[in-house]
Amino acid sequence: MSSYQIPPPAPPTSCTVPALSSADPIHFPLSRRTGQLSTPNSYLALAERTRARYGVPSYGTPLGRHIVPRPDLELVAEVSAEFGGPPYDPCSIDHLNDQGADTAYLIDITIGTPPQSVAVLLDTGSADLWVAQSPCSACPSSSTLYDSAASWTFSQNSTNITTIAYGDGDQVSGTVARETVQLGPYPVTSQDFLKVNNLTGGTLWGSAAGLLGLAFAPIAITTRSTLWQAAMEHNVVPRPEMAFWLKRGAPNDSPGGSFTFGGTNSSLFIGEVEFQNLALPPETAGYWQLNVSAITLHGTTVEIASGAPSLSIIDVGTTLIGGPAEYVKAIWAAVPGSKPDIDMPGFYQFPCNTTVNITVSFGGTAWPINPIDINIGPASDGACLGAIFVLTETVSPFNVNWKNVYSVSRLTPPSIGFAELSAVASDQCPLRALPCWHSH
Repeated sequence: MSSYQIPPPAPPTSCTVPALSSADPIHFPLSRRTGQLSTPNSYLALAERTRARYGVPSYGTPLGRHIVPRPDLELVAEVSAEFGGPPYDPCSIDHLNDQGADTAYLIDITIGTPPQSVAVLLDTGSADLWVAQSPCSACPSSSTLYDSAASWTFSQNSTNITTIAYGDGDQVSGTVARETVQLGPYPVTSQDFLKVNNLTGGTLWGSAAGLLGLAFAPIAITTRSTLWQAAMEHNVVPRPEMAFWLKRGAPNDSPGGSFTFGGTNSSLFIGEVEFQNLALPPETAGYWQLNVSAITLHGTTVEIASGAPSLSIIDVGTTLIGGPAEYVKAIWAAVPGSKPDIDMPGFYQFPCNTTVNITVSFGGTAWPINPIDINIGPASDGACLGAIFVLTETVSPFNVNWKNVYSVSRLTPPSIGFAELSAVASDQCPLRALPCWHSH
């Protein structure tokens, strides 16, 4: 196991507001929402939500169980040396926050005039902006909610109730309105959004008060122009890009990485960003999708057909990796001792003392997935639950998370790029001088 030294905590002022100009990309502090995925049943619900969001049917009849997964710090002892180092450290830098066992990352945006700061979940698998309005039914008491009555730029589009439903039964409802919304220093006037005043209990928790969809307009319910696209098109941004460095596995609401709007953060990656054009036109498909060209497990290639089954949706909103049954079965068949989990349809068990080394290629570099991300936790005596699950028996896209690379989504030309994490990012503690944007 490689040696790993935990750096000293940063002082409270380590992430200060820099002198920003229109020529600079903006580095947002990200928060992460944690503490929700405490049982395999939680992962079952997440898998069902993932299936629903991509329009595939439920898989099997979940029986479920209630077993608390091992802490990540125990898992780290079982991974290979190249991934040495704990998945979480006490660095007190306040970048991107991560919640829900790496299923949700938050940033602060401002809405209204005068501006009101709200924390919103980032979601690359949807395209709508919605914000909870005060008063709100079932909103967390810890959330700072939007108050439309306090803004003179608010306007109501319609009084009809609009509902956005999620596959696990969660939903939000409210009315479509228009408001001035600001991403860092980039304002967007007359932005359509859903003003939510009713939601189910599990939709928000912690400090979150809304959701910012980062996919394309064709899959939006409330708008024809997404906030992030409007911000890029109506402002002088350095480059039409947004970049992610995501941390993993914190035990509570905590710093979660860095989100850069308008460019990249060169301190967080090494080498060049390797871009691949999107597999389908975003103006019709709506998602950030790439073709999977190769998958290897322990150095052995898993055969991948061309066409629809090889599509991959790159999604910041999930900690699982979903795919077509044919390929998921082939992957787990190459892991000695693995077997389907009869209580968790679509999931597999494998020996806890096995390190699963897997890589994914989208036409260039074979990017490794940290073995920590493959092991959810114990399923039965000596067996652990795998994070690679079946989305559906029929044709479906892969669903891949972003924690193992530095990721860049580019508007023009529509493409996604990946780069190797720098030593700073790999050590999970960013440079103390990293400029951050804080909304006020």
